[in-house]
Amino acid sequence: MAVWQFKCEFVPRRWLNSSGADPDTAMDHAELPVARWWRNCQPQVSVIRFCDERYERTASADGTVLTWHAGEGSEIKVRTEGESIGRISAEIDVRHPYHDFATMLLELSVLSGALLYLEETGRFVEPELETLTAAIGGSEAARFVRNPETASETAEAL
Repeated sequence: MAVWQFKCEFVPRRWLNSSGADPDTAMDHAELPVARWWRNCQPQVSVIRFCDERYERTASADGTVLTWHAGEGSEIKVRTEGESIGRISAEIDVRHPYHDFATMLLELSVLSGALLYLEETGRFVEPELETLTAAIGGSEAARFVRNPETASETAEAL
């Protein structure tokens, strides 16, 4: 993932409820289970059809990772396990306008019964435009886009 990309994953509410995870508590990405979140709680909408209706699809060589490129670096990925959804994630390229792509992600999140997991902060958030745009606007990716020199210096200092 490039420094100018903001990454989020779709996490089914049913998985959160059954796992006992607290959506109000941040979780480090490394602490999340290796198991696929969607394994036992498939979305009620066809995620693949939803994405196919909006963007052109490509697939990994083994066909288990489907990617829809929204143009200008933003994309959504679905990892499959046989006929089932394993994981749904998205990367938003904040160097370019992303409002339409973000709106589509929120629509898909609502239709699939998911919260968004924001990888940078480890927070689970409701699929709301104001929440997502605030998170993107305050992200390292947005700071890099606004001022690449300062962001580079900060990263080097760490």
